[in-house]
Amino acid sequence: MHLPAAAVLLALLLVPEILLARGLTRDQELSRLELQERHLLLAHRQAAADPLRDALEAPRDLFTRGFVTQLAYDRTRNTYEEARLRL
Repeated sequence: MHLPAAAVLLALLLVPEILLARGLTRDQELSRLELQERHLLLAHRQAAADPLRDALEAPRDLFTRGFVTQLAYDRTRNTYEEARLRL
């Protein structure tokens, strides 16, 4: 059975965390879980931003060569910038 890369990554992140979680106070456990959630959110946002950065390269080249309008290029660039800011 082939697992998605996200599931494998999640499993690799959780196994050591579960083993380390023994003996933590509730506050420490909550802090650990919040940090883990933020790491996963960061990984998710990075994964969303990478294809947009790649998608920006082609229109940038086409724009500089005059094959894409300023409006089309600006839309692509704005989409990438929004994803980068969310990151």
